[in-house]
Amino acid sequence: MESNKHVSIADKDVYFDYIDGLRGFAVLMVVAIHTSQGLGYYYDPDFGSWYTRLLWNSCGRGVDLFFILSAFTLFNSSHKRFAMDRRPVLYFYVRRAFRILPLWWGAITVFGPMRDRTMAAMVASALFYFGFMRYDANMEVVGGGWTLFVEETFYLLLPLIFAKITDLKSSLRFLFVLYCVMQLWTRGAAKIGVPETNAFIVMFPLSYWFCFAYGITIYFLLQNQNFTETIKSKARLLDMLAIFGMFTLFMRPLTLSTFALALFVVTASLPNTICGKITRNRLLMKYGTCCYSIYLFHALVFHSIHSYIPPILNACGLGTAPLTVKSVAAFVLMAAACLPFGLLSFRFIEKPAVQIGKRVINRMQALPDAKTVAAETA
Repeated sequence: MESNKHVSIADKDVYFDYIDGLRGFAVLMVVAIHTSQGLGYYYDPDFGSWYTRLLWNSCGRGVDLFFILSAFTLFNSSHKRFAMDRRPVLYFYVRRAFRILPLWWGAITVFGPMRDRTMAAMVASALFYFGFMRYDANMEVVGGGWTLFVEETFYLLLPLIFAKITDLKSSLRFLFVLYCVMQLWTRGAAKIGVPETNAFIVMFPLSYWFCFAYGITIYFLLQNQNFTETIKSKARLLDMLAIFGMFTLFMRPLTLSTFALALFVVTASLPNTICGKITRNRLLMKYGTCCYSIYLFHALVFHSIHSYIPPILNACGLGTAPLTVKSVAAFVLMAAACLPFGLLSFRFIEKPAVQIGKRVINRMQALPDAKTVAAETA
């Protein structure tokens, strides 16, 4: 394990600094594409070349990276706990609830009235069943909230996955099965009458579960000493492949782009690679620390400052610059505005909620189980 000199919710014995950097990279990708789209630059016919547009659009793959990292970190932190905890399933869901729900419910409270959503839609989002109905765009309260639905549905499977996926071979089989599920769903769902509106099929959990399987496979790969020794000896080659993948496969369909992201994660695990050094950048790690807050609320930040961005660009002499240049400059302004908001939200909402969850579990652990009570009263 790497030393934890950086503030994180994760326990010290399961913390990797480069994971925070990767999370920061992922959330900044999402902020970049949404900023350009929000200002209308991306939709302008004069927005760069076909390659530039494709590269910029691929920033949406930050969501896929989040899914990979989520599964990796959950296996890293919870795999052993499931073998040792007295009530592993219960404790797992308590941890997840205190990690996810406070900020999620806060986002629903903010965006519901802003987007003129009904109470029924807000309740559906609060209880996470909105994802089964989001073919109706009015049922979506939080922009990008579909990703939370994808994650929560996968969390429901994790107790079974922890029991069944115990080594690299089983994780590879699991990856293959979920890849086949994705192909069957995306190719056949419309044919059996599943609605396609609001990208319902594309953004449904069955389309993305295989990304989580990549994260689980990476976990077992990095637990394998022979594999880690091999990649250490091939660090330069891995760097070249990862960078090549991020500029080629990364822009391809979901299956290839996810493989490129998985290679990027593996390469970033090595501190002496270019990818490893980038993802251990302190500023990037700060974004990773508060990525959940930024992801949920960057639309609110954009709503607050978007009218100021064009005048600022004009004042900087960028008013007549190419749209791609303006998009980069606008992204920098948005990223700068998001960070203090994210850090404050992390400090006063996320971290206290997680600490309360830990205290709840500690109290639950102190309670005698049913067998102990029965033995004492017999």
